Amino acid sequence: MENQYPDEAKREEIANACNSVIQNPGCKLSEFENVTALKVYNWFANRRKEMKRRANIAAILESHGIEVPSPSCHSNGEEGEMQEFADQVNHRFTEQEETSSLRIVEQQDPSSLATTEVAALPSPTPQVLDQKEEDSKRETVDEE
Repeated sequence: MENQYPDEAKREEIANACNSVIQNPGCKLSEFENVTALKVYNWFANRRKEMKRRANIAAILESHGIEVPSPSCHSNGEEGEMQEFADQVNHRFTEQEETSSLRIVEQQDPSSLATTEVAALPSPTPQVLDQKEEDSKRETVDEE
């Protein structure tokens, strides 16, 4: 359908066409099954929202140099193309993660890490050790 914003009359027409297709002869549709003009309005609104979301994602991916397939992703013949696209995106991001992880490892000097870890742990002075020993003796005497 070319018009993404059907008017009330067109939405009613679409709703009636849907109801005539799903309704069994001699049976009335339940409230849940009945297609209304409001449901049709929501279908179109959701479709517009999804198209906008896909366009935004495509723009982001293209800015990162990733080729994006045509926006008509709902046709049945494009499943293989979509899988190929997903594989391309996954490969690209995996490649970027590996490169950035490698850069982080290359930038760190192992000897500086060891020095940092040792320096971060202060060693207790003999006075502190003596004080802790006295405190533990007092606690033992107090408990008895």
